Amino acid sequence: MINELDPYLNNDLSPEEEEMITQNLIQLKFEEEKKAVWRKKIETDYPQIRGRKIFSNRVLTLFLLAVAVVLITALLYFTRSESPTHVQFAQQLIYEMEPIQDPDILRKGTSSIDQKRATAMFYFSNKNFKSALKIYDELNSIKALNKMDCFYKGMCHLKLSNYDSAIEYYTQALELGGPEEELNWAMALAYTCQNDMQQAIPLLNSIITNNDFGAGQAREILAKVSESEQE
Repeated sequence: MINELDPYLNNDLSPEEEEMITQNLIQLKFEEEKKAVWRKKIETDYPQIRGRKIFSNRVLTLFLLAVAVVLITALLYFTRSESPTHVQFAQQLIYEMEPIQDPDILRKGTSSIDQKRATAMFYFSNKNFKSALKIYDELNSIKALNKMDCFYKGMCHLKLSNYDSAIEYYTQALELGGPEEELNWAMALAYTCQNDMQQAIPLLNSIITNNDFGAGQAREILAKVSESEQE
């Protein structure tokens, strides 16, 4: 406080200046006392607050164990649910099939039948399967379906989940000399989606044995069938 009193040593101070210096000294003193009070309060109270335990060690351990059990259960559930069944896997494969446009059909002739085939192929390649089916139905009504018409009509039914109809036209396509590997694979998928594994498994085994189109995915389907039988 000595330095703060130095101004009083000046004998030339006016009464106003002395009053101002006095007020400043009072303010400084008040602030120092206030700081001392709060410093003491912090030193005495804060350690108690900081050291206080909200949970006992036993309660905390039980809580953490409960959280661990919930997390493990959830992990097992989601891991299990992520693996599709053989039926779901076959449905997924059909969904992911991209319709392939046959350029030969689009270029064939100018007759009304050829034009209908080209129109049906256009609809099929653009995933408008219902419109394509209407054209194939028109061709069927005039007995004009050939092996590829039956194949693509079956594919339309497969994409629309009409599995019985798909199998019907795949069978007709095979009888007319259609592409055997592609037809066997498509029929195997249709039977699997119906969970008619009595019909699907021989086709799948044949595809694997001959390393035909879809052999790798056929193995995956059979592996999922085996998993489901073991559960």
